[in-house]
Amino acid sequence: MAAGFIRNIKNKTDILLDQVKKGIKEEGTKKVKETALKQIPTPESIKTKFKDLSNKNPKEAERYYTRTKNKLEGIKSGLEASLIKIQNLDEKLGIIDEDINKIVRIADIIDPFLTPARIFLGAQQATIAASSAPPAGTGATPLAIAAADGRRKTLALISLLVELVSIAVPLVKTINNTVDKFRGIIPNALASINDTIDKIQQLLDLLEELYINLLLPLLEGYEEIDGGIESVEDLYNQYPDLESFLTSRGNANLSSEELPYGVTNGISNVPPKFFRRYRKNPYTDIY
Repeated sequence: MAAGFIRNIKNKTDILLDQVKKGIKEEGTKKVKETALKQIPTPESIKTKFKDLSNKNPKEAERYYTRTKNKLEGIKSGLEASLIKIQNLDEKLGIIDEDINKIVRIADIIDPFLTPARIFLGAQQATIAASSAPPAGTGATPLAIAAADGRRKTLALISLLVELVSIAVPLVKTINNTVDKFRGIIPNALASINDTIDKIQQLLDLLEELYINLLLPLLEGYEEIDGGIESVEDLYNQYPDLESFLTSRGNANLSSEELPYGVTNGISNVPPKFFRRYRKNPYTDIY
């Protein structure tokens, strides 16, 4: 029974430890090195690409910006999900701690009696053998038979407890060492993922900065905007039709309908040079 009790806990902890090991590998080292770092572009490659795009149709810049942004954000989201999964691995280690503590508590109770119990067991071996029930008709009283049977049961219980501690102590030590090892690895895995997330965020910031800097010279009046342009969202808010133009197919532009003097079709108080550059005719008469 003692061996079965220990074996059940060992099997359970083995499964949990295997899940933790695989989780750290798949969501930590492997995710960072094979999935993230191999896929993300370098800052230099992004700068080089925008330098090349600066002499081309800005729609190509928008496509590169959106494609790269989506890719980076997808990898970043995957890493953020891995953070949660690895943090949850510590909960599995907590379950292992609870199971091991069950064994430890039993062992702590038994341990003070272990040495005397072993001595007692050794001294009682002859008595156990001699206390076997005699054949019928030998004259042994029921009381003597019951006493001998009681001693055997008592000694069997003591033997079980000694066996339990003998098996449990090295097992607890081995499992605790493994748990401590994983608890040391998990913070490193989390740090590695967080560092990679920070690196991706820096690339996203660089991507946005270069994209804005490429478009701004094409837009008239941006210097007059209070607070300047801090994000692509700000840029699109200041020039509402800019995004739809950049994401449209071909060189589609705003309607050629002539508007009254000073009206800018809702783009800004000063029409952006970008739209004028790609139109055959201006959409206001203020030029």
